[in-house]
Amino acid sequence: MQGDLDRDDAAILHLLQSDARNITTGEISTRVGLASSTVAARINELEARGIITGYRPRIDYEKAGLDQHILLICKLAPKTDETVVEEISEVENVISVRQLLAEPARIHVELVAPTQERLEDVSN
Repeated sequence: MQGDLDRDDAAILHLLQSDARNITTGEISTRVGLASSTVAARINELEARGIITGYRPRIDYEKAGLDQHILLICKLAPKTDETVVEEISEVENVISVRQLLAEPARIHVELVAPTQERLEDVSN
């Protein structure tokens, strides 16, 4: 039953993804057509089931002084250790590492930095 979402749960998730910090359960209830208490209970249940794993900020990197933003698409060498994704994610200026399900030998590495020189240093 882990992934069983009805239309209301899907709508709640969609609204939370759009702006979880500023939307209230009352606003969600109005838009989804459920009582506010029901929305709150459903959000708690989605959290308990591990479907909602947290609430993260969306960052304007340019305003933060990190004007350089790049996505690297990398191909892993055959028989690469499975911890490589975790190791890459620990590198300073790396904000995201994703291993592709369709092509596990490929990863996407997202980097931000204040200068092009710093991006080049990190990506080498």
